[in-house]
Amino acid sequence: MAVALQFIEKELIKAENDYSRVQASPEQKIVIDQLAELLSRYTGMPKLPMKGFLWKAMKDWQLRHNTACHAVLELPYAERLEKVKEMLTILEENYLSKVLKRSVDQYRLKRAIDAAFSYYHSIAPR
Repeated sequence: MAVALQFIEKELIKAENDYSRVQASPEQKIVIDQLAELLSRYTGMPKLPMKGFLWKAMKDWQLRHNTACHAVLELPYAERLEKVKEMLTILEENYLSKVLKRSVDQYRLKRAIDAAFSYYHSIAPR
């Protein structure tokens, strides 16, 4: 269900390189891998740069809340969804929207992120 958004290639390469240097815990990698797979399907961005952007967004979220992102997996369903949505908002607003080739695609990006979250909502363990 990719919407074929176009992203600035040099920014994708930079995100890939940044992620290749990340020292994430196994739990963090699981979260990043799962979300990158899902978001790549909905945005059309390759998985590896998506992992780089996700890492940055998750790091921002962790600093804001002074908690590890994988701790979200242990929260009750409704609270978990709220935290994942917050991470996706950080991802969209602070990272993905800034690497779009065309700023007119902002709305399409938001729709893709919302669709990915809706799908996550439907498959997330309760």
